[in-house]
Amino acid sequence: MSHDRQSLQLTRRLASSRLHRRHAAPLRLSTTPVAAGCAVPWATTHTLSPLPQSMVREAGMFELLAAEMRIAELERQLAETQAVACTDPLTGAANRRGLQNAFERELARVVRSGEALSLVVLDIDNFKRVNDTHGHSRGDQALVHLVRVLRTALRPVDLVARLGGEEFALLLSGAGRDEALATMARLQRELEVQPLPELGLKLTFSAGVAMRQSDESLEQLLGRADMAAYAAKHAGKNRVVGA
Repeated sequence: MSHDRQSLQLTRRLASSRLHRRHAAPLRLSTTPVAAGCAVPWATTHTLSPLPQSMVREAGMFELLAAEMRIAELERQLAETQAVACTDPLTGAANRRGLQNAFERELARVVRSGEALSLVVLDIDNFKRVNDTHGHSRGDQALVHLVRVLRTALRPVDLVARLGGEEFALLLSGAGRDEALATMARLQRELEVQPLPELGLKLTFSAGVAMRQSDESLEQLLGRADMAAYAAKHAGKNRVVGA
Protein backbone atom coordinates (compact mmCIF):
# COMPACT_ATOMS: atom_id res chain seq x y z
CA MET A 1 0.00 0.00 0.00
CA SER A 2 1.41 3.42 -0.93
CA HIS A 3 2.19 6.10 1.64
CA ASP A 4 -0.56 8.39 0.25
CA ARG A 5 -3.24 5.69 0.53
CA GLN A 6 -2.12 4.91 4.11
CA SER A 7 -2.42 8.62 4.95
CA LEU A 8 -5.98 8.70 3.57
CA GLN A 9 -7.04 5.72 5.67
CA LEU A 10 -5.38 7.11 8.82
CA THR A 11 -7.16 10.47 8.37
CA ARG A 12 -10.53 8.76 8.02
CA ARG A 13 -9.93 6.63 11.16
CA LEU A 14 -8.87 9.67 13.22
CA ALA A 15 -11.94 11.66 12.17
CA SER A 16 -14.22 8.74 13.05
CA SER A 17 -12.63 8.14 16.45
CA ARG A 18 -12.83 11.83 17.36
CA LEU A 19 -16.53 11.93 16.61
CA HIS A 20 -17.14 8.82 18.71
CA ARG A 21 -15.36 10.43 21.65
CA ARG A 22 -17.76 13.35 21.43
CA HIS A 23 -20.52 11.05 22.62
CA ALA A 24 -18.56 9.39 25.45
CA ALA A 25 -19.88 9.38 29.04
CA PRO A 26 -19.50 12.62 31.05
CA LEU A 27 -16.14 13.03 32.76
CA ARG A 28 -16.10 12.26 36.52
CA LEU A 29 -13.43 13.50 38.93
CA SER A 30 -12.72 11.84 42.33
CA THR A 31 -10.15 12.32 45.08
CA THR A 32 -8.26 9.96 47.36
CA PRO A 33 -8.14 10.68 51.17
CA VAL A 34 -4.89 12.24 52.32
CA ALA A 35 -4.80 9.91 55.33
CA ALA A 36 -6.72 6.94 56.64
CA GLY A 37 -10.23 8.04 57.59
CA CYS A 38 -9.53 11.66 56.56
CA ALA A 39 -10.43 13.47 53.39
CA VAL A 40 -10.11 17.04 52.25
CA PRO A 41 -13.41 18.96 52.42
CA TRP A 42 -13.98 18.82 48.64
CA ALA A 43 -12.95 15.20 48.33
CA THR A 44 -16.17 13.96 46.78
CA THR A 45 -17.03 12.76 43.30
CA HIS A 46 -18.05 15.56 40.93
CA THR A 47 -19.67 15.24 37.51
CA LEU A 48 -18.92 17.90 34.89
CA SER A 49 -21.96 19.27 33.16
CA PRO A 50 -22.19 18.07 29.55
CA LEU A 51 -21.66 20.59 26.76
CA PRO A 52 -24.76 21.85 24.98
CA GLN A 53 -25.69 19.59 22.09
CA SER A 54 -25.47 22.51 19.66
CA MET A 55 -21.78 23.00 20.56
CA VAL A 56 -21.11 19.30 20.22
CA ARG A 57 -22.74 19.24 16.78
CA GLU A 58 -20.83 22.32 15.63
CA ALA A 59 -17.51 20.91 16.85
CA GLY A 60 -18.27 17.64 15.10
CA MET A 61 -19.08 19.48 11.88
CA PHE A 62 -15.79 21.39 12.03
CA GLU A 63 -13.87 18.14 12.54
CA LEU A 64 -15.69 16.50 9.64
CA LEU A 65 -15.00 19.49 7.41
CA ALA A 66 -11.31 19.50 8.35
CA ALA A 67 -11.07 15.74 7.72
CA GLU A 68 -12.83 16.02 4.37
CA MET A 69 -10.51 18.85 3.28
CA ARG A 70 -7.48 16.78 4.28
CA ILE A 71 -8.83 13.74 2.42
CA ALA A 72 -9.50 15.83 -0.70
CA GLU A 73 -5.95 17.20 -0.59
CA LEU A 74 -4.44 13.73 -0.21
CA GLU A 75 -6.57 12.42 -3.08
CA ARG A 76 -5.41 15.34 -5.25
CA GLN A 77 -1.77 14.61 -4.43
CA LEU A 78 -2.30 10.91 -5.17
CA ALA A 79 -3.89 11.71 -8.55
CA GLU A 80 -0.96 13.99 -9.44
CA THR A 81 1.54 11.29 -8.47
CA GLN A 82 -0.26 8.71 -10.60
CA ALA A 83 -0.41 11.13 -13.55
CA VAL A 84 3.34 11.77 -13.36
CA ALA A 85 4.01 8.03 -13.22
CA CYS A 86 2.04 7.54 -16.45
CA THR A 87 3.44 10.49 -18.44
CA ASP A 88 6.53 10.99 -20.58
CA PRO A 89 8.31 14.00 -19.01
CA LEU A 90 9.62 15.43 -22.29
CA THR A 91 6.56 15.39 -24.54
CA GLY A 92 3.71 15.13 -22.06
CA ALA A 93 2.42 12.07 -23.93
CA ALA A 94 1.54 8.91 -22.04
CA ASN A 95 4.33 6.43 -21.36
CA ARG A 96 4.02 2.64 -21.56
CA ARG A 97 2.27 2.45 -18.20
CA GLY A 98 -0.17 5.14 -19.31
CA LEU A 99 -0.79 3.23 -22.54
CA GLN A 100 -1.43 0.01 -20.60
CA ASN A 101 -3.91 1.76 -18.30
CA ALA A 102 -5.73 3.39 -21.22
CA PHE A 103 -5.85 0.10 -23.13
CA GLU A 104 -7.45 -1.68 -20.17
CA ARG A 105 -10.08 1.04 -19.80
CA GLU A 106 -10.89 1.10 -23.50
CA LEU A 107 -10.93 -2.68 -23.71
CA ALA A 108 -13.57 -2.90 -21.00
CA ARG A 109 -15.68 -0.34 -22.86
CA VAL A 110 -15.38 -1.82 -26.36
CA VAL A 111 -16.10 -5.33 -25.07
CA ARG A 112 -19.42 -4.05 -23.71
CA SER A 113 -20.27 -1.92 -26.74
CA GLY A 114 -18.87 -4.18 -29.45
CA GLU A 115 -16.94 -1.28 -31.01
CA ALA A 116 -13.58 -1.62 -32.71
CA LEU A 117 -10.25 -0.63 -31.18
CA SER A 118 -7.15 0.10 -33.25
CA LEU A 119 -3.56 0.75 -32.32
CA VAL A 120 -0.90 2.51 -34.39
CA VAL A 121 2.86 2.34 -34.01
CA LEU A 122 4.66 5.18 -35.75
CA ASP A 123 8.32 6.05 -36.08
CA ILE A 124 9.70 9.44 -37.14
CA ASP A 125 11.64 9.10 -40.39
CA ASN A 126 15.34 10.03 -40.39
CA PHE A 127 15.26 11.18 -36.78
CA LYS A 128 18.94 10.42 -36.26
CA ARG A 129 19.74 12.88 -39.04
CA VAL A 130 17.78 15.57 -37.19
CA ASN A 131 19.87 14.99 -34.06
CA ASP A 132 23.17 14.78 -35.93
CA THR A 133 22.51 17.87 -38.06
CA HIS A 134 20.71 20.17 -35.67
CA GLY A 135 21.61 18.84 -32.22
CA HIS A 136 19.74 16.87 -29.59
CA SER A 137 17.87 19.91 -28.30
CA ARG A 138 16.31 20.33 -31.75
CA GLY A 139 15.58 16.63 -31.74
CA ASP A 140 13.69 17.06 -28.48
CA GLN A 141 11.79 19.96 -30.03
CA ALA A 142 10.84 17.73 -32.94
CA LEU A 143 9.39 15.13 -30.56
CA VAL A 144 7.38 17.76 -28.68
CA HIS A 145 6.19 19.27 -31.98
CA LEU A 146 5.03 15.89 -33.26
CA VAL A 147 2.99 15.19 -30.13
CA ARG A 148 1.43 18.65 -30.29
CA VAL A 149 0.35 18.16 -33.90
CA LEU A 150 -0.99 14.67 -33.22
CA ARG A 151 -3.03 15.78 -30.23
CA THR A 152 -4.48 18.72 -32.11
CA ALA A 153 -5.54 16.56 -35.04
CA LEU A 154 -6.86 13.57 -33.07
CA ARG A 155 -10.08 13.27 -31.08
CA PRO A 156 -10.05 13.87 -27.31
CA VAL A 157 -10.76 10.15 -26.73
CA ASP A 158 -7.64 9.07 -28.65
CA LEU A 159 -4.36 8.55 -26.81
CA VAL A 160 -0.82 9.47 -27.81
CA ALA A 161 1.91 7.49 -26.05
CA ARG A 162 5.69 7.55 -26.37
CA LEU A 163 7.18 4.08 -26.49
CA GLY A 164 10.78 5.30 -26.47
CA GLY A 165 13.12 7.38 -28.60
CA GLU A 166 11.24 8.54 -31.70
CA GLU A 167 8.69 5.72 -31.53
CA PHE A 168 5.08 6.43 -30.57
CA ALA A 169 1.79 4.59 -30.27
CA LEU A 170 -1.72 5.87 -30.87
CA LEU A 171 -4.75 4.19 -29.31
CA LEU A 172 -7.78 4.97 -31.49
CA SER A 173 -10.97 4.24 -29.63
CA GLY A 174 -13.90 2.97 -31.71
CA ALA A 175 -11.89 3.04 -34.92
CA GLY A 176 -11.69 0.09 -37.30
CA ARG A 177 -8.79 -0.64 -39.61
CA ASP A 178 -9.98 1.53 -42.51
CA GLU A 179 -10.82 4.47 -40.27
CA ALA A 180 -7.43 4.20 -38.57
CA LEU A 181 -5.65 4.20 -41.95
CA ALA A 182 -7.61 7.29 -43.01
CA THR A 183 -6.72 8.99 -39.72
CA MET A 184 -3.02 8.37 -40.26
CA ALA A 185 -3.19 9.76 -43.81
CA ARG A 186 -4.77 12.91 -42.38
CA LEU A 187 -2.00 13.18 -39.77
CA GLN A 188 0.62 12.97 -42.51
CA ARG A 189 -1.04 15.94 -44.24
CA GLU A 190 -1.11 17.89 -40.97
CA LEU A 191 2.62 17.43 -40.50
CA GLU A 192 3.19 18.48 -44.10
CA VAL A 193 1.63 21.89 -43.48
CA GLN A 194 3.05 22.33 -39.97
CA PRO A 195 6.86 22.19 -40.18
CA LEU A 196 9.07 22.37 -37.12
CA PRO A 197 9.15 26.02 -35.97
CA GLU A 198 12.32 28.03 -36.60
CA LEU A 199 13.94 25.30 -38.68
CA GLY A 200 11.05 24.94 -41.09
CA LEU A 201 11.78 21.20 -41.05
CA LYS A 202 8.96 18.95 -42.20
CA LEU A 203 8.65 15.76 -40.22
CA THR A 204 7.41 12.53 -41.73
CA PHE A 205 6.68 9.16 -40.17
CA SER A 206 6.25 5.52 -41.05
CA ALA A 207 3.36 3.79 -39.30
CA GLY A 208 1.69 0.43 -38.87
CA VAL A 209 -2.00 0.02 -38.05
CA ALA A 210 -3.54 -3.00 -36.31
CA MET A 211 -7.16 -3.44 -35.25
CA ARG A 212 -7.59 -5.54 -32.11
CA GLN A 213 -8.77 -9.06 -32.67
CA SER A 214 -10.73 -11.15 -30.19
CA ASP A 215 -8.81 -11.93 -26.97
CA GLU A 216 -5.71 -10.06 -28.22
CA SER A 217 -3.55 -8.49 -25.51
CA LEU A 218 -1.84 -5.13 -25.73
CA GLU A 219 1.55 -6.75 -26.30
CA GLN A 220 0.17 -8.85 -29.15
CA LEU A 221 -1.49 -5.83 -30.69
CA LEU A 222 1.69 -3.78 -30.35
CA GLY A 223 3.66 -6.60 -31.98
CA ARG A 224 1.43 -6.67 -35.07
CA ALA A 225 1.40 -2.89 -35.41
CA ASP A 226 5.17 -2.75 -34.97
CA MET A 227 5.72 -5.30 -37.73
CA ALA A 228 3.49 -3.24 -40.05
CA ALA A 229 5.46 -0.09 -39.16
CA TYR A 230 8.70 -1.94 -39.95
CA ALA A 231 7.26 -2.87 -43.34
CA ALA A 232 6.31 0.76 -43.98
CA LYS A 233 9.81 1.92 -43.08
CA HIS A 234 11.44 -0.53 -45.47
CA ALA A 235 8.96 0.20 -48.23
CA GLY A 236 10.25 3.75 -48.60
CA LYS A 237 9.21 5.62 -45.42
CA ASN A 238 6.54 8.30 -45.07
CA ARG A 239 3.78 5.76 -45.48
CA VAL A 240 1.26 3.73 -43.50
CA VAL A 241 0.78 -0.05 -43.67
CA GLY A 242 -2.13 -2.00 -42.22
CA ALA A 243 -1.51 -5.26 -40.39
